[in-house]
Amino acid sequence: MLNRLSSQTKVKVLTVLAIVGLITTAFFVMRRDVHHENPPDKERRKMVAEKAAVLGQALRRYVQQHERLPSATNWEQALMPCLPEGFTFDIPSPDNRSQRRFGMNSKMSNLPVGEVPSTYWEQIVFFESTSTRPSASDPLRSLPVDDSEGFVVIYADGRFEYIPPDRKDQFIARYGSIREETK
Repeated sequence: MLNRLSSQTKVKVLTVLAIVGLITTAFFVMRRDVHHENPPDKERRKMVAEKAAVLGQALRRYVQQHERLPSATNWEQALMPCLPEGFTFDIPSPDNRSQRRFGMNSKMSNLPVGEVPSTYWEQIVFFESTSTRPSASDPLRSLPVDDSEGFVVIYADGRFEYIPPDRKDQFIARYGSIREETK
């Protein structure tokens, strides 16, 4: 088809195609920037998710061995034999100005498996905390709910979940400072 067109027409067609290509590329770049987080946030969330997964596995191993949840006063030390060597409980904050650490829900402290409130898998044992104390524990008061970033929670069955900023209010309404129901 291009062989039959004059060279001036060919240049115009190629120019139009190049402009359309540039506009399409610019559109996708802008769309990606609007809908995707920047690399440091993505990298931070990936690292937190990896740590939460390891902590969840350690919780499952601990519960299998002891048939109870660890004590809130020394839960980090209690889980150390179930964790890989060199594991730390520290988490960088989204703004990189403050540190975060995993904390334990104090209402789950030292509970035998049979006494964990139902529904067992919905009970939060560990959470991303603004407290930096070793073996920090409280009834979810130190959740980082006041910033624009989400946070991670780890349930009694070892699963973890990232709670994004747009679900924080719904999460707090549901859990508040963890339901006090009993079995």
